Amino acid sequence: MKRNLPHGQASSPRRRGAHFIFLLLALAMASTSAHAHSTQSGDIKIGHVWADVATQREGSIDVYLPIYNGGAQADTLVKVTSPAATAIVLVTSQGPQDGVNLPLPPKKPLNLTARKPFLRLTGLTRVWQAGEEIPLTFQFTTAPPASITAHLDDKAGH
Repeated sequence: MKRNLPHGQASSPRRRGAHFIFLLLALAMASTSAHAHSTQSGDIKIGHVWADVATQREGSIDVYLPIYNGGAQADTLVKVTSPAATAIVLVTSQGPQDGVNLPLPPKKPLNLTARKPFLRLTGLTRVWQAGEEIPLTFQFTTAPPASITAHLDDKAGH
């Protein structure tokens, strides 16, 4: 099927293929940016990760997120790192723990919220503002590492 194009240009299969590839890339980029604050690594799904700037004091900030192990076997979140902090610890009802050791039972969602448990970044490299993002890397016993950013917000805006 021949289309009428300006200046006598012919629509070639090569040109249509290039347009199709461009469209696919644009859709993929839009999809990626729409899910920039969630990720999946193996059977582990990490939802929207955010930090409350109101909790930032004495070089620390609290981070909240939902996490889900969709696999048939338990896994454990053993470590979280960031170039923005010297350490990241799990805070439970017993207080800050040494590091992160969070069991992830199969098929059970966990919400890390201000009601505990949650993550606390300590030894921040600078003061952070609402609207910025802090890169994080999650390490598990079984699942591959997962990198994601925590969006800095305040509770009123979240």
